[in-house]
Amino acid sequence: MGYKYYDRLEKRYQRKLIPLNIFVAIISLVAAISLMVAPIITIDFGEMASVMVEMAEDIGGTSDGGESSGDNEISGSSESQEMMEAMFGGIDAKISVTPLGMAKIAFAAQEEKTEALLDMFLLETGLLENMMVSSVNLAIIQSAELSGVEGLKYGELNSALKKIDSAKSESEFSGAVKEYINVLETQMGSELEEEIETEINNMCMQMYRDTVSEVGEGKFSLEAMVCTYVTKGLQEGGNDVHIESYKELFNGLMDGSIAMPNEGEGENSSSESLKQVNQMLNDYGGFYGYGFYVMLFFAAMWVILFLFAFFHMFAKNKRFTMWYVKLFGGTPCFLFWVLPAIGKLLVGNLMGETGKVAAAVFGCVSSMTWISGICYLLLWLVSIFWAFPIKRKIRKLRG
Repeated sequence: MGYKYYDRLEKRYQRKLIPLNIFVAIISLVAAISLMVAPIITIDFGEMASVMVEMAEDIGGTSDGGESSGDNEISGSSESQEMMEAMFGGIDAKISVTPLGMAKIAFAAQEEKTEALLDMFLLETGLLENMMVSSVNLAIIQSAELSGVEGLKYGELNSALKKIDSAKSESEFSGAVKEYINVLETQMGSELEEEIETEINNMCMQMYRDTVSEVGEGKFSLEAMVCTYVTKGLQEGGNDVHIESYKELFNGLMDGSIAMPNEGEGENSSSESLKQVNQMLNDYGGFYGYGFYVMLFFAAMWVILFLFAFFHMFAKNKRFTMWYVKLFGGTPCFLFWVLPAIGKLLVGNLMGETGKVAAAVFGCVSSMTWISGICYLLLWLVSIFWAFPIKRKIRKLRG
C-alpha cells in the first residue's frame, strides 16, 4: 500500500517540507561536486619558496651579526642566500591534489603510475619548468660576474627570460634579450658596463643559435633552448645524451640513465639518491590513487542525500533520513581544513621561532574542502531548526 496522509493537517505539513527538500538537494549537490572537483590540498610553491628565502636571509643576518663569524663564513652565508634566491625566488607554481587527479593514478597501468604522478606534480604545474628557467637565469648572472649584486629580483628576471619563448626569429630573440637586460639594469639602478652587457648578449645569442641548429628556427622555444643548454653541459661532463624535453630530462635523471655532471659514484651520489626515490615511487606511488576511492565514498554520501531529497519532493511522504551524511559528511573538511588551521595556530603560538617557521609553511597550504564544511553546517542547522520541528508534528499526528 502507498503512503496515506493521516489528515489534511499532515498534508499541509508535508507540503512545508518541499522547500526544505529543495534546499537540501542543492547543498548536497554542491558538496558532492566540490569534493570531487575542488582541490583537497593546494601547495603554493611560490609562497613556500619566499618563506625559504626569508629564512635563509634571517639565518644569514644572524650569522653576519655574530662576533665570532669570520669573513669566509659570512661569504659562504651570502652565497647560500643568493643561491636560494636564484633557484627558488622565481618559482610560481602550485600543486593541487584533487580526486580527479587521484583517479588518473588509480586507473593508470601499474608501470605507468609513477610517471603519471610525476607528470601531474612537476610538468603540468610548471614547477619543473620554473626550476629549469631559474638555473639558466643563474648561469647568465654568474657568467656576467654579477653574483652578489644587491637588488636582484630573480623572480622578475625569470619572467623577463620567459618572454623569449615567443621569439620566432633571431631579431625577435635579440629584442627579448635587450628587454631582459633592461629589467636587470632597472633592478641594479644603473646601466651595465658595455663589456658585461656584451657578455650577456653573446651568451644568450649563442644559446639561441645552438638551439636553432638542433631544432630549426621555426621550432624554437624556451624549453628547446633550456634542453639544448643542459644537453651541452651534460655532454661536456661526459654524458652521451641528447635531451629534447623537460620530461625526457627528468625521467632520465630519475631512472639513472642521465648522470649529474662532475659527480662521483657511490651510494651518496645525487644520481643514486634519485634512483632510490624513483624506486620508492614505483613501490608506493600507486597508493596515491587510493585516495580517489576514499573521496568517492564521502561524495557518494552527499549524492545519496541529494537523490533522497530530490525524489521525496514528488512523493507523498517527503521525509527522509540524513544520519549518514551527519556522520561522515564533515570528515574531509575536518581533516584537510580544520586540523591544519588548528595546527598552524598551535605551533605558531607554542613553539617559539621554530613554530613561526612551521606556521609560515602551514600558510602555504590551503584546501577547498571548506565548501563541503559549510554545506555540512547548513545541513545541521536546517535539520535542527527547520526539518525536525515539522517532522515532530507529523510523527505526533500519526501517533
